[in-house]
Amino acid sequence: HKIQEANRTMQAKIDENRGPAAEKLQSAASALHEKAGALPGGETVAGMAHTTADTMNATADYIRQHDVKGMMSGLTSYTREHPGRMLVTGLAAGFFIGLVFRR
Repeated sequence: HKIQEANRTMQAKIDENRGPAAEKLQSAASALHEKAGALPGGETVAGMAHTTADTMNATADYIRQHDVKGMMSGLTSYTREHPGRMLVTGLAAGFFIGLVFRR
């Protein structure tokens, strides 16, 4: 019973923070778009940065539109269907966010 209650409390807190989290993700995407042209590597890296920022914006929209249960269900399904894509997306996002905030 206590575990279920803790789970509900955790889900409620996450749902409560979805909006602010989506705003921060969208802000990071905007910063990445702004700094993409200044990244070393030319047009190829800038294009990848823009693509990553677009994905981050789409993720922010998804977070706004889905509650915790819906996100977990969708993430589980997507990861099972596309494990390689999820790995590459995570690595690319981490790399570009690191570049943006290192400068």
